[in-house]
Amino acid sequence: MAGYLDYWCSLDITGSAERDSLTVQLETEFEDVDRMVDCLIAEWQKHRAEIAAELLPIEATIYSSLCHDATSRGLILTVQLEARLHERAHEKAIVIREAREQERARARTQARQRERAAERELKDNKTSNGPREWPQATYEADKWRHLELRSQAEMFLLRQDLQAFTKK
Repeated sequence: MAGYLDYWCSLDITGSAERDSLTVQLETEFEDVDRMVDCLIAEWQKHRAEIAAELLPIEATIYSSLCHDATSRGLILTVQLEARLHERAHEKAIVIREAREQERARARTQARQRERAAERELKDNKTSNGPREWPQATYEADKWRHLELRSQAEMFLLRQDLQAFTKK
């Protein structure tokens, strides 16, 4: 249990007394804390590996562009310059990845908003049109949910295929 708190909570953030109380709470609340902690750590490491895999091609592209710019300016690529270019490429790759992640989050939020708006509209139509329209409205809502579930399942399968492909 102490390993969990060492991994997730630094002493700068949580004092030792607070850490001890967290340890006692977790151990009394959950029966198999160690397994849960190992699972959380494994998921965190898996997430970090996914991020690293996503950063690698971005960083390589930026690094090659920076090297090309440096050589076109007449600079000689020394070990120190290459190290600085790698650092700069890594920093820019992180910024680009975060921007992409924000864009994906924005797209997910907009999709949820559209879905909620469609549900509100459907509810409004049910109440305004009366019982004779309900079967059609229910059919449309079920069709919408089915399409959404199908697209989520397809994305899940594509992610699994991509992970299997990248592991090879």
